[in-house]
Amino acid sequence: MPVGFLRTDVDHLVRAVNQLTVENRQLRGALSQPASPVRVLPTQPHPNRTL
Repeated sequence: MPVGFLRTDVDHLVRAVNQLTVENRQLRGALSQPASPVRVLPTQPHPNRTL
């Protein structure tokens, strides 16, 4: 694979990670508010996993 493709892939990955970091920070901020507009969804156990 040519280096140019790898650089493009790395740039796209960095942008995606940065976007996810910003969204995570926003969600954490919203959840920390007393009247949070964000509703936490319940998690379901994985069918093949034992506790």
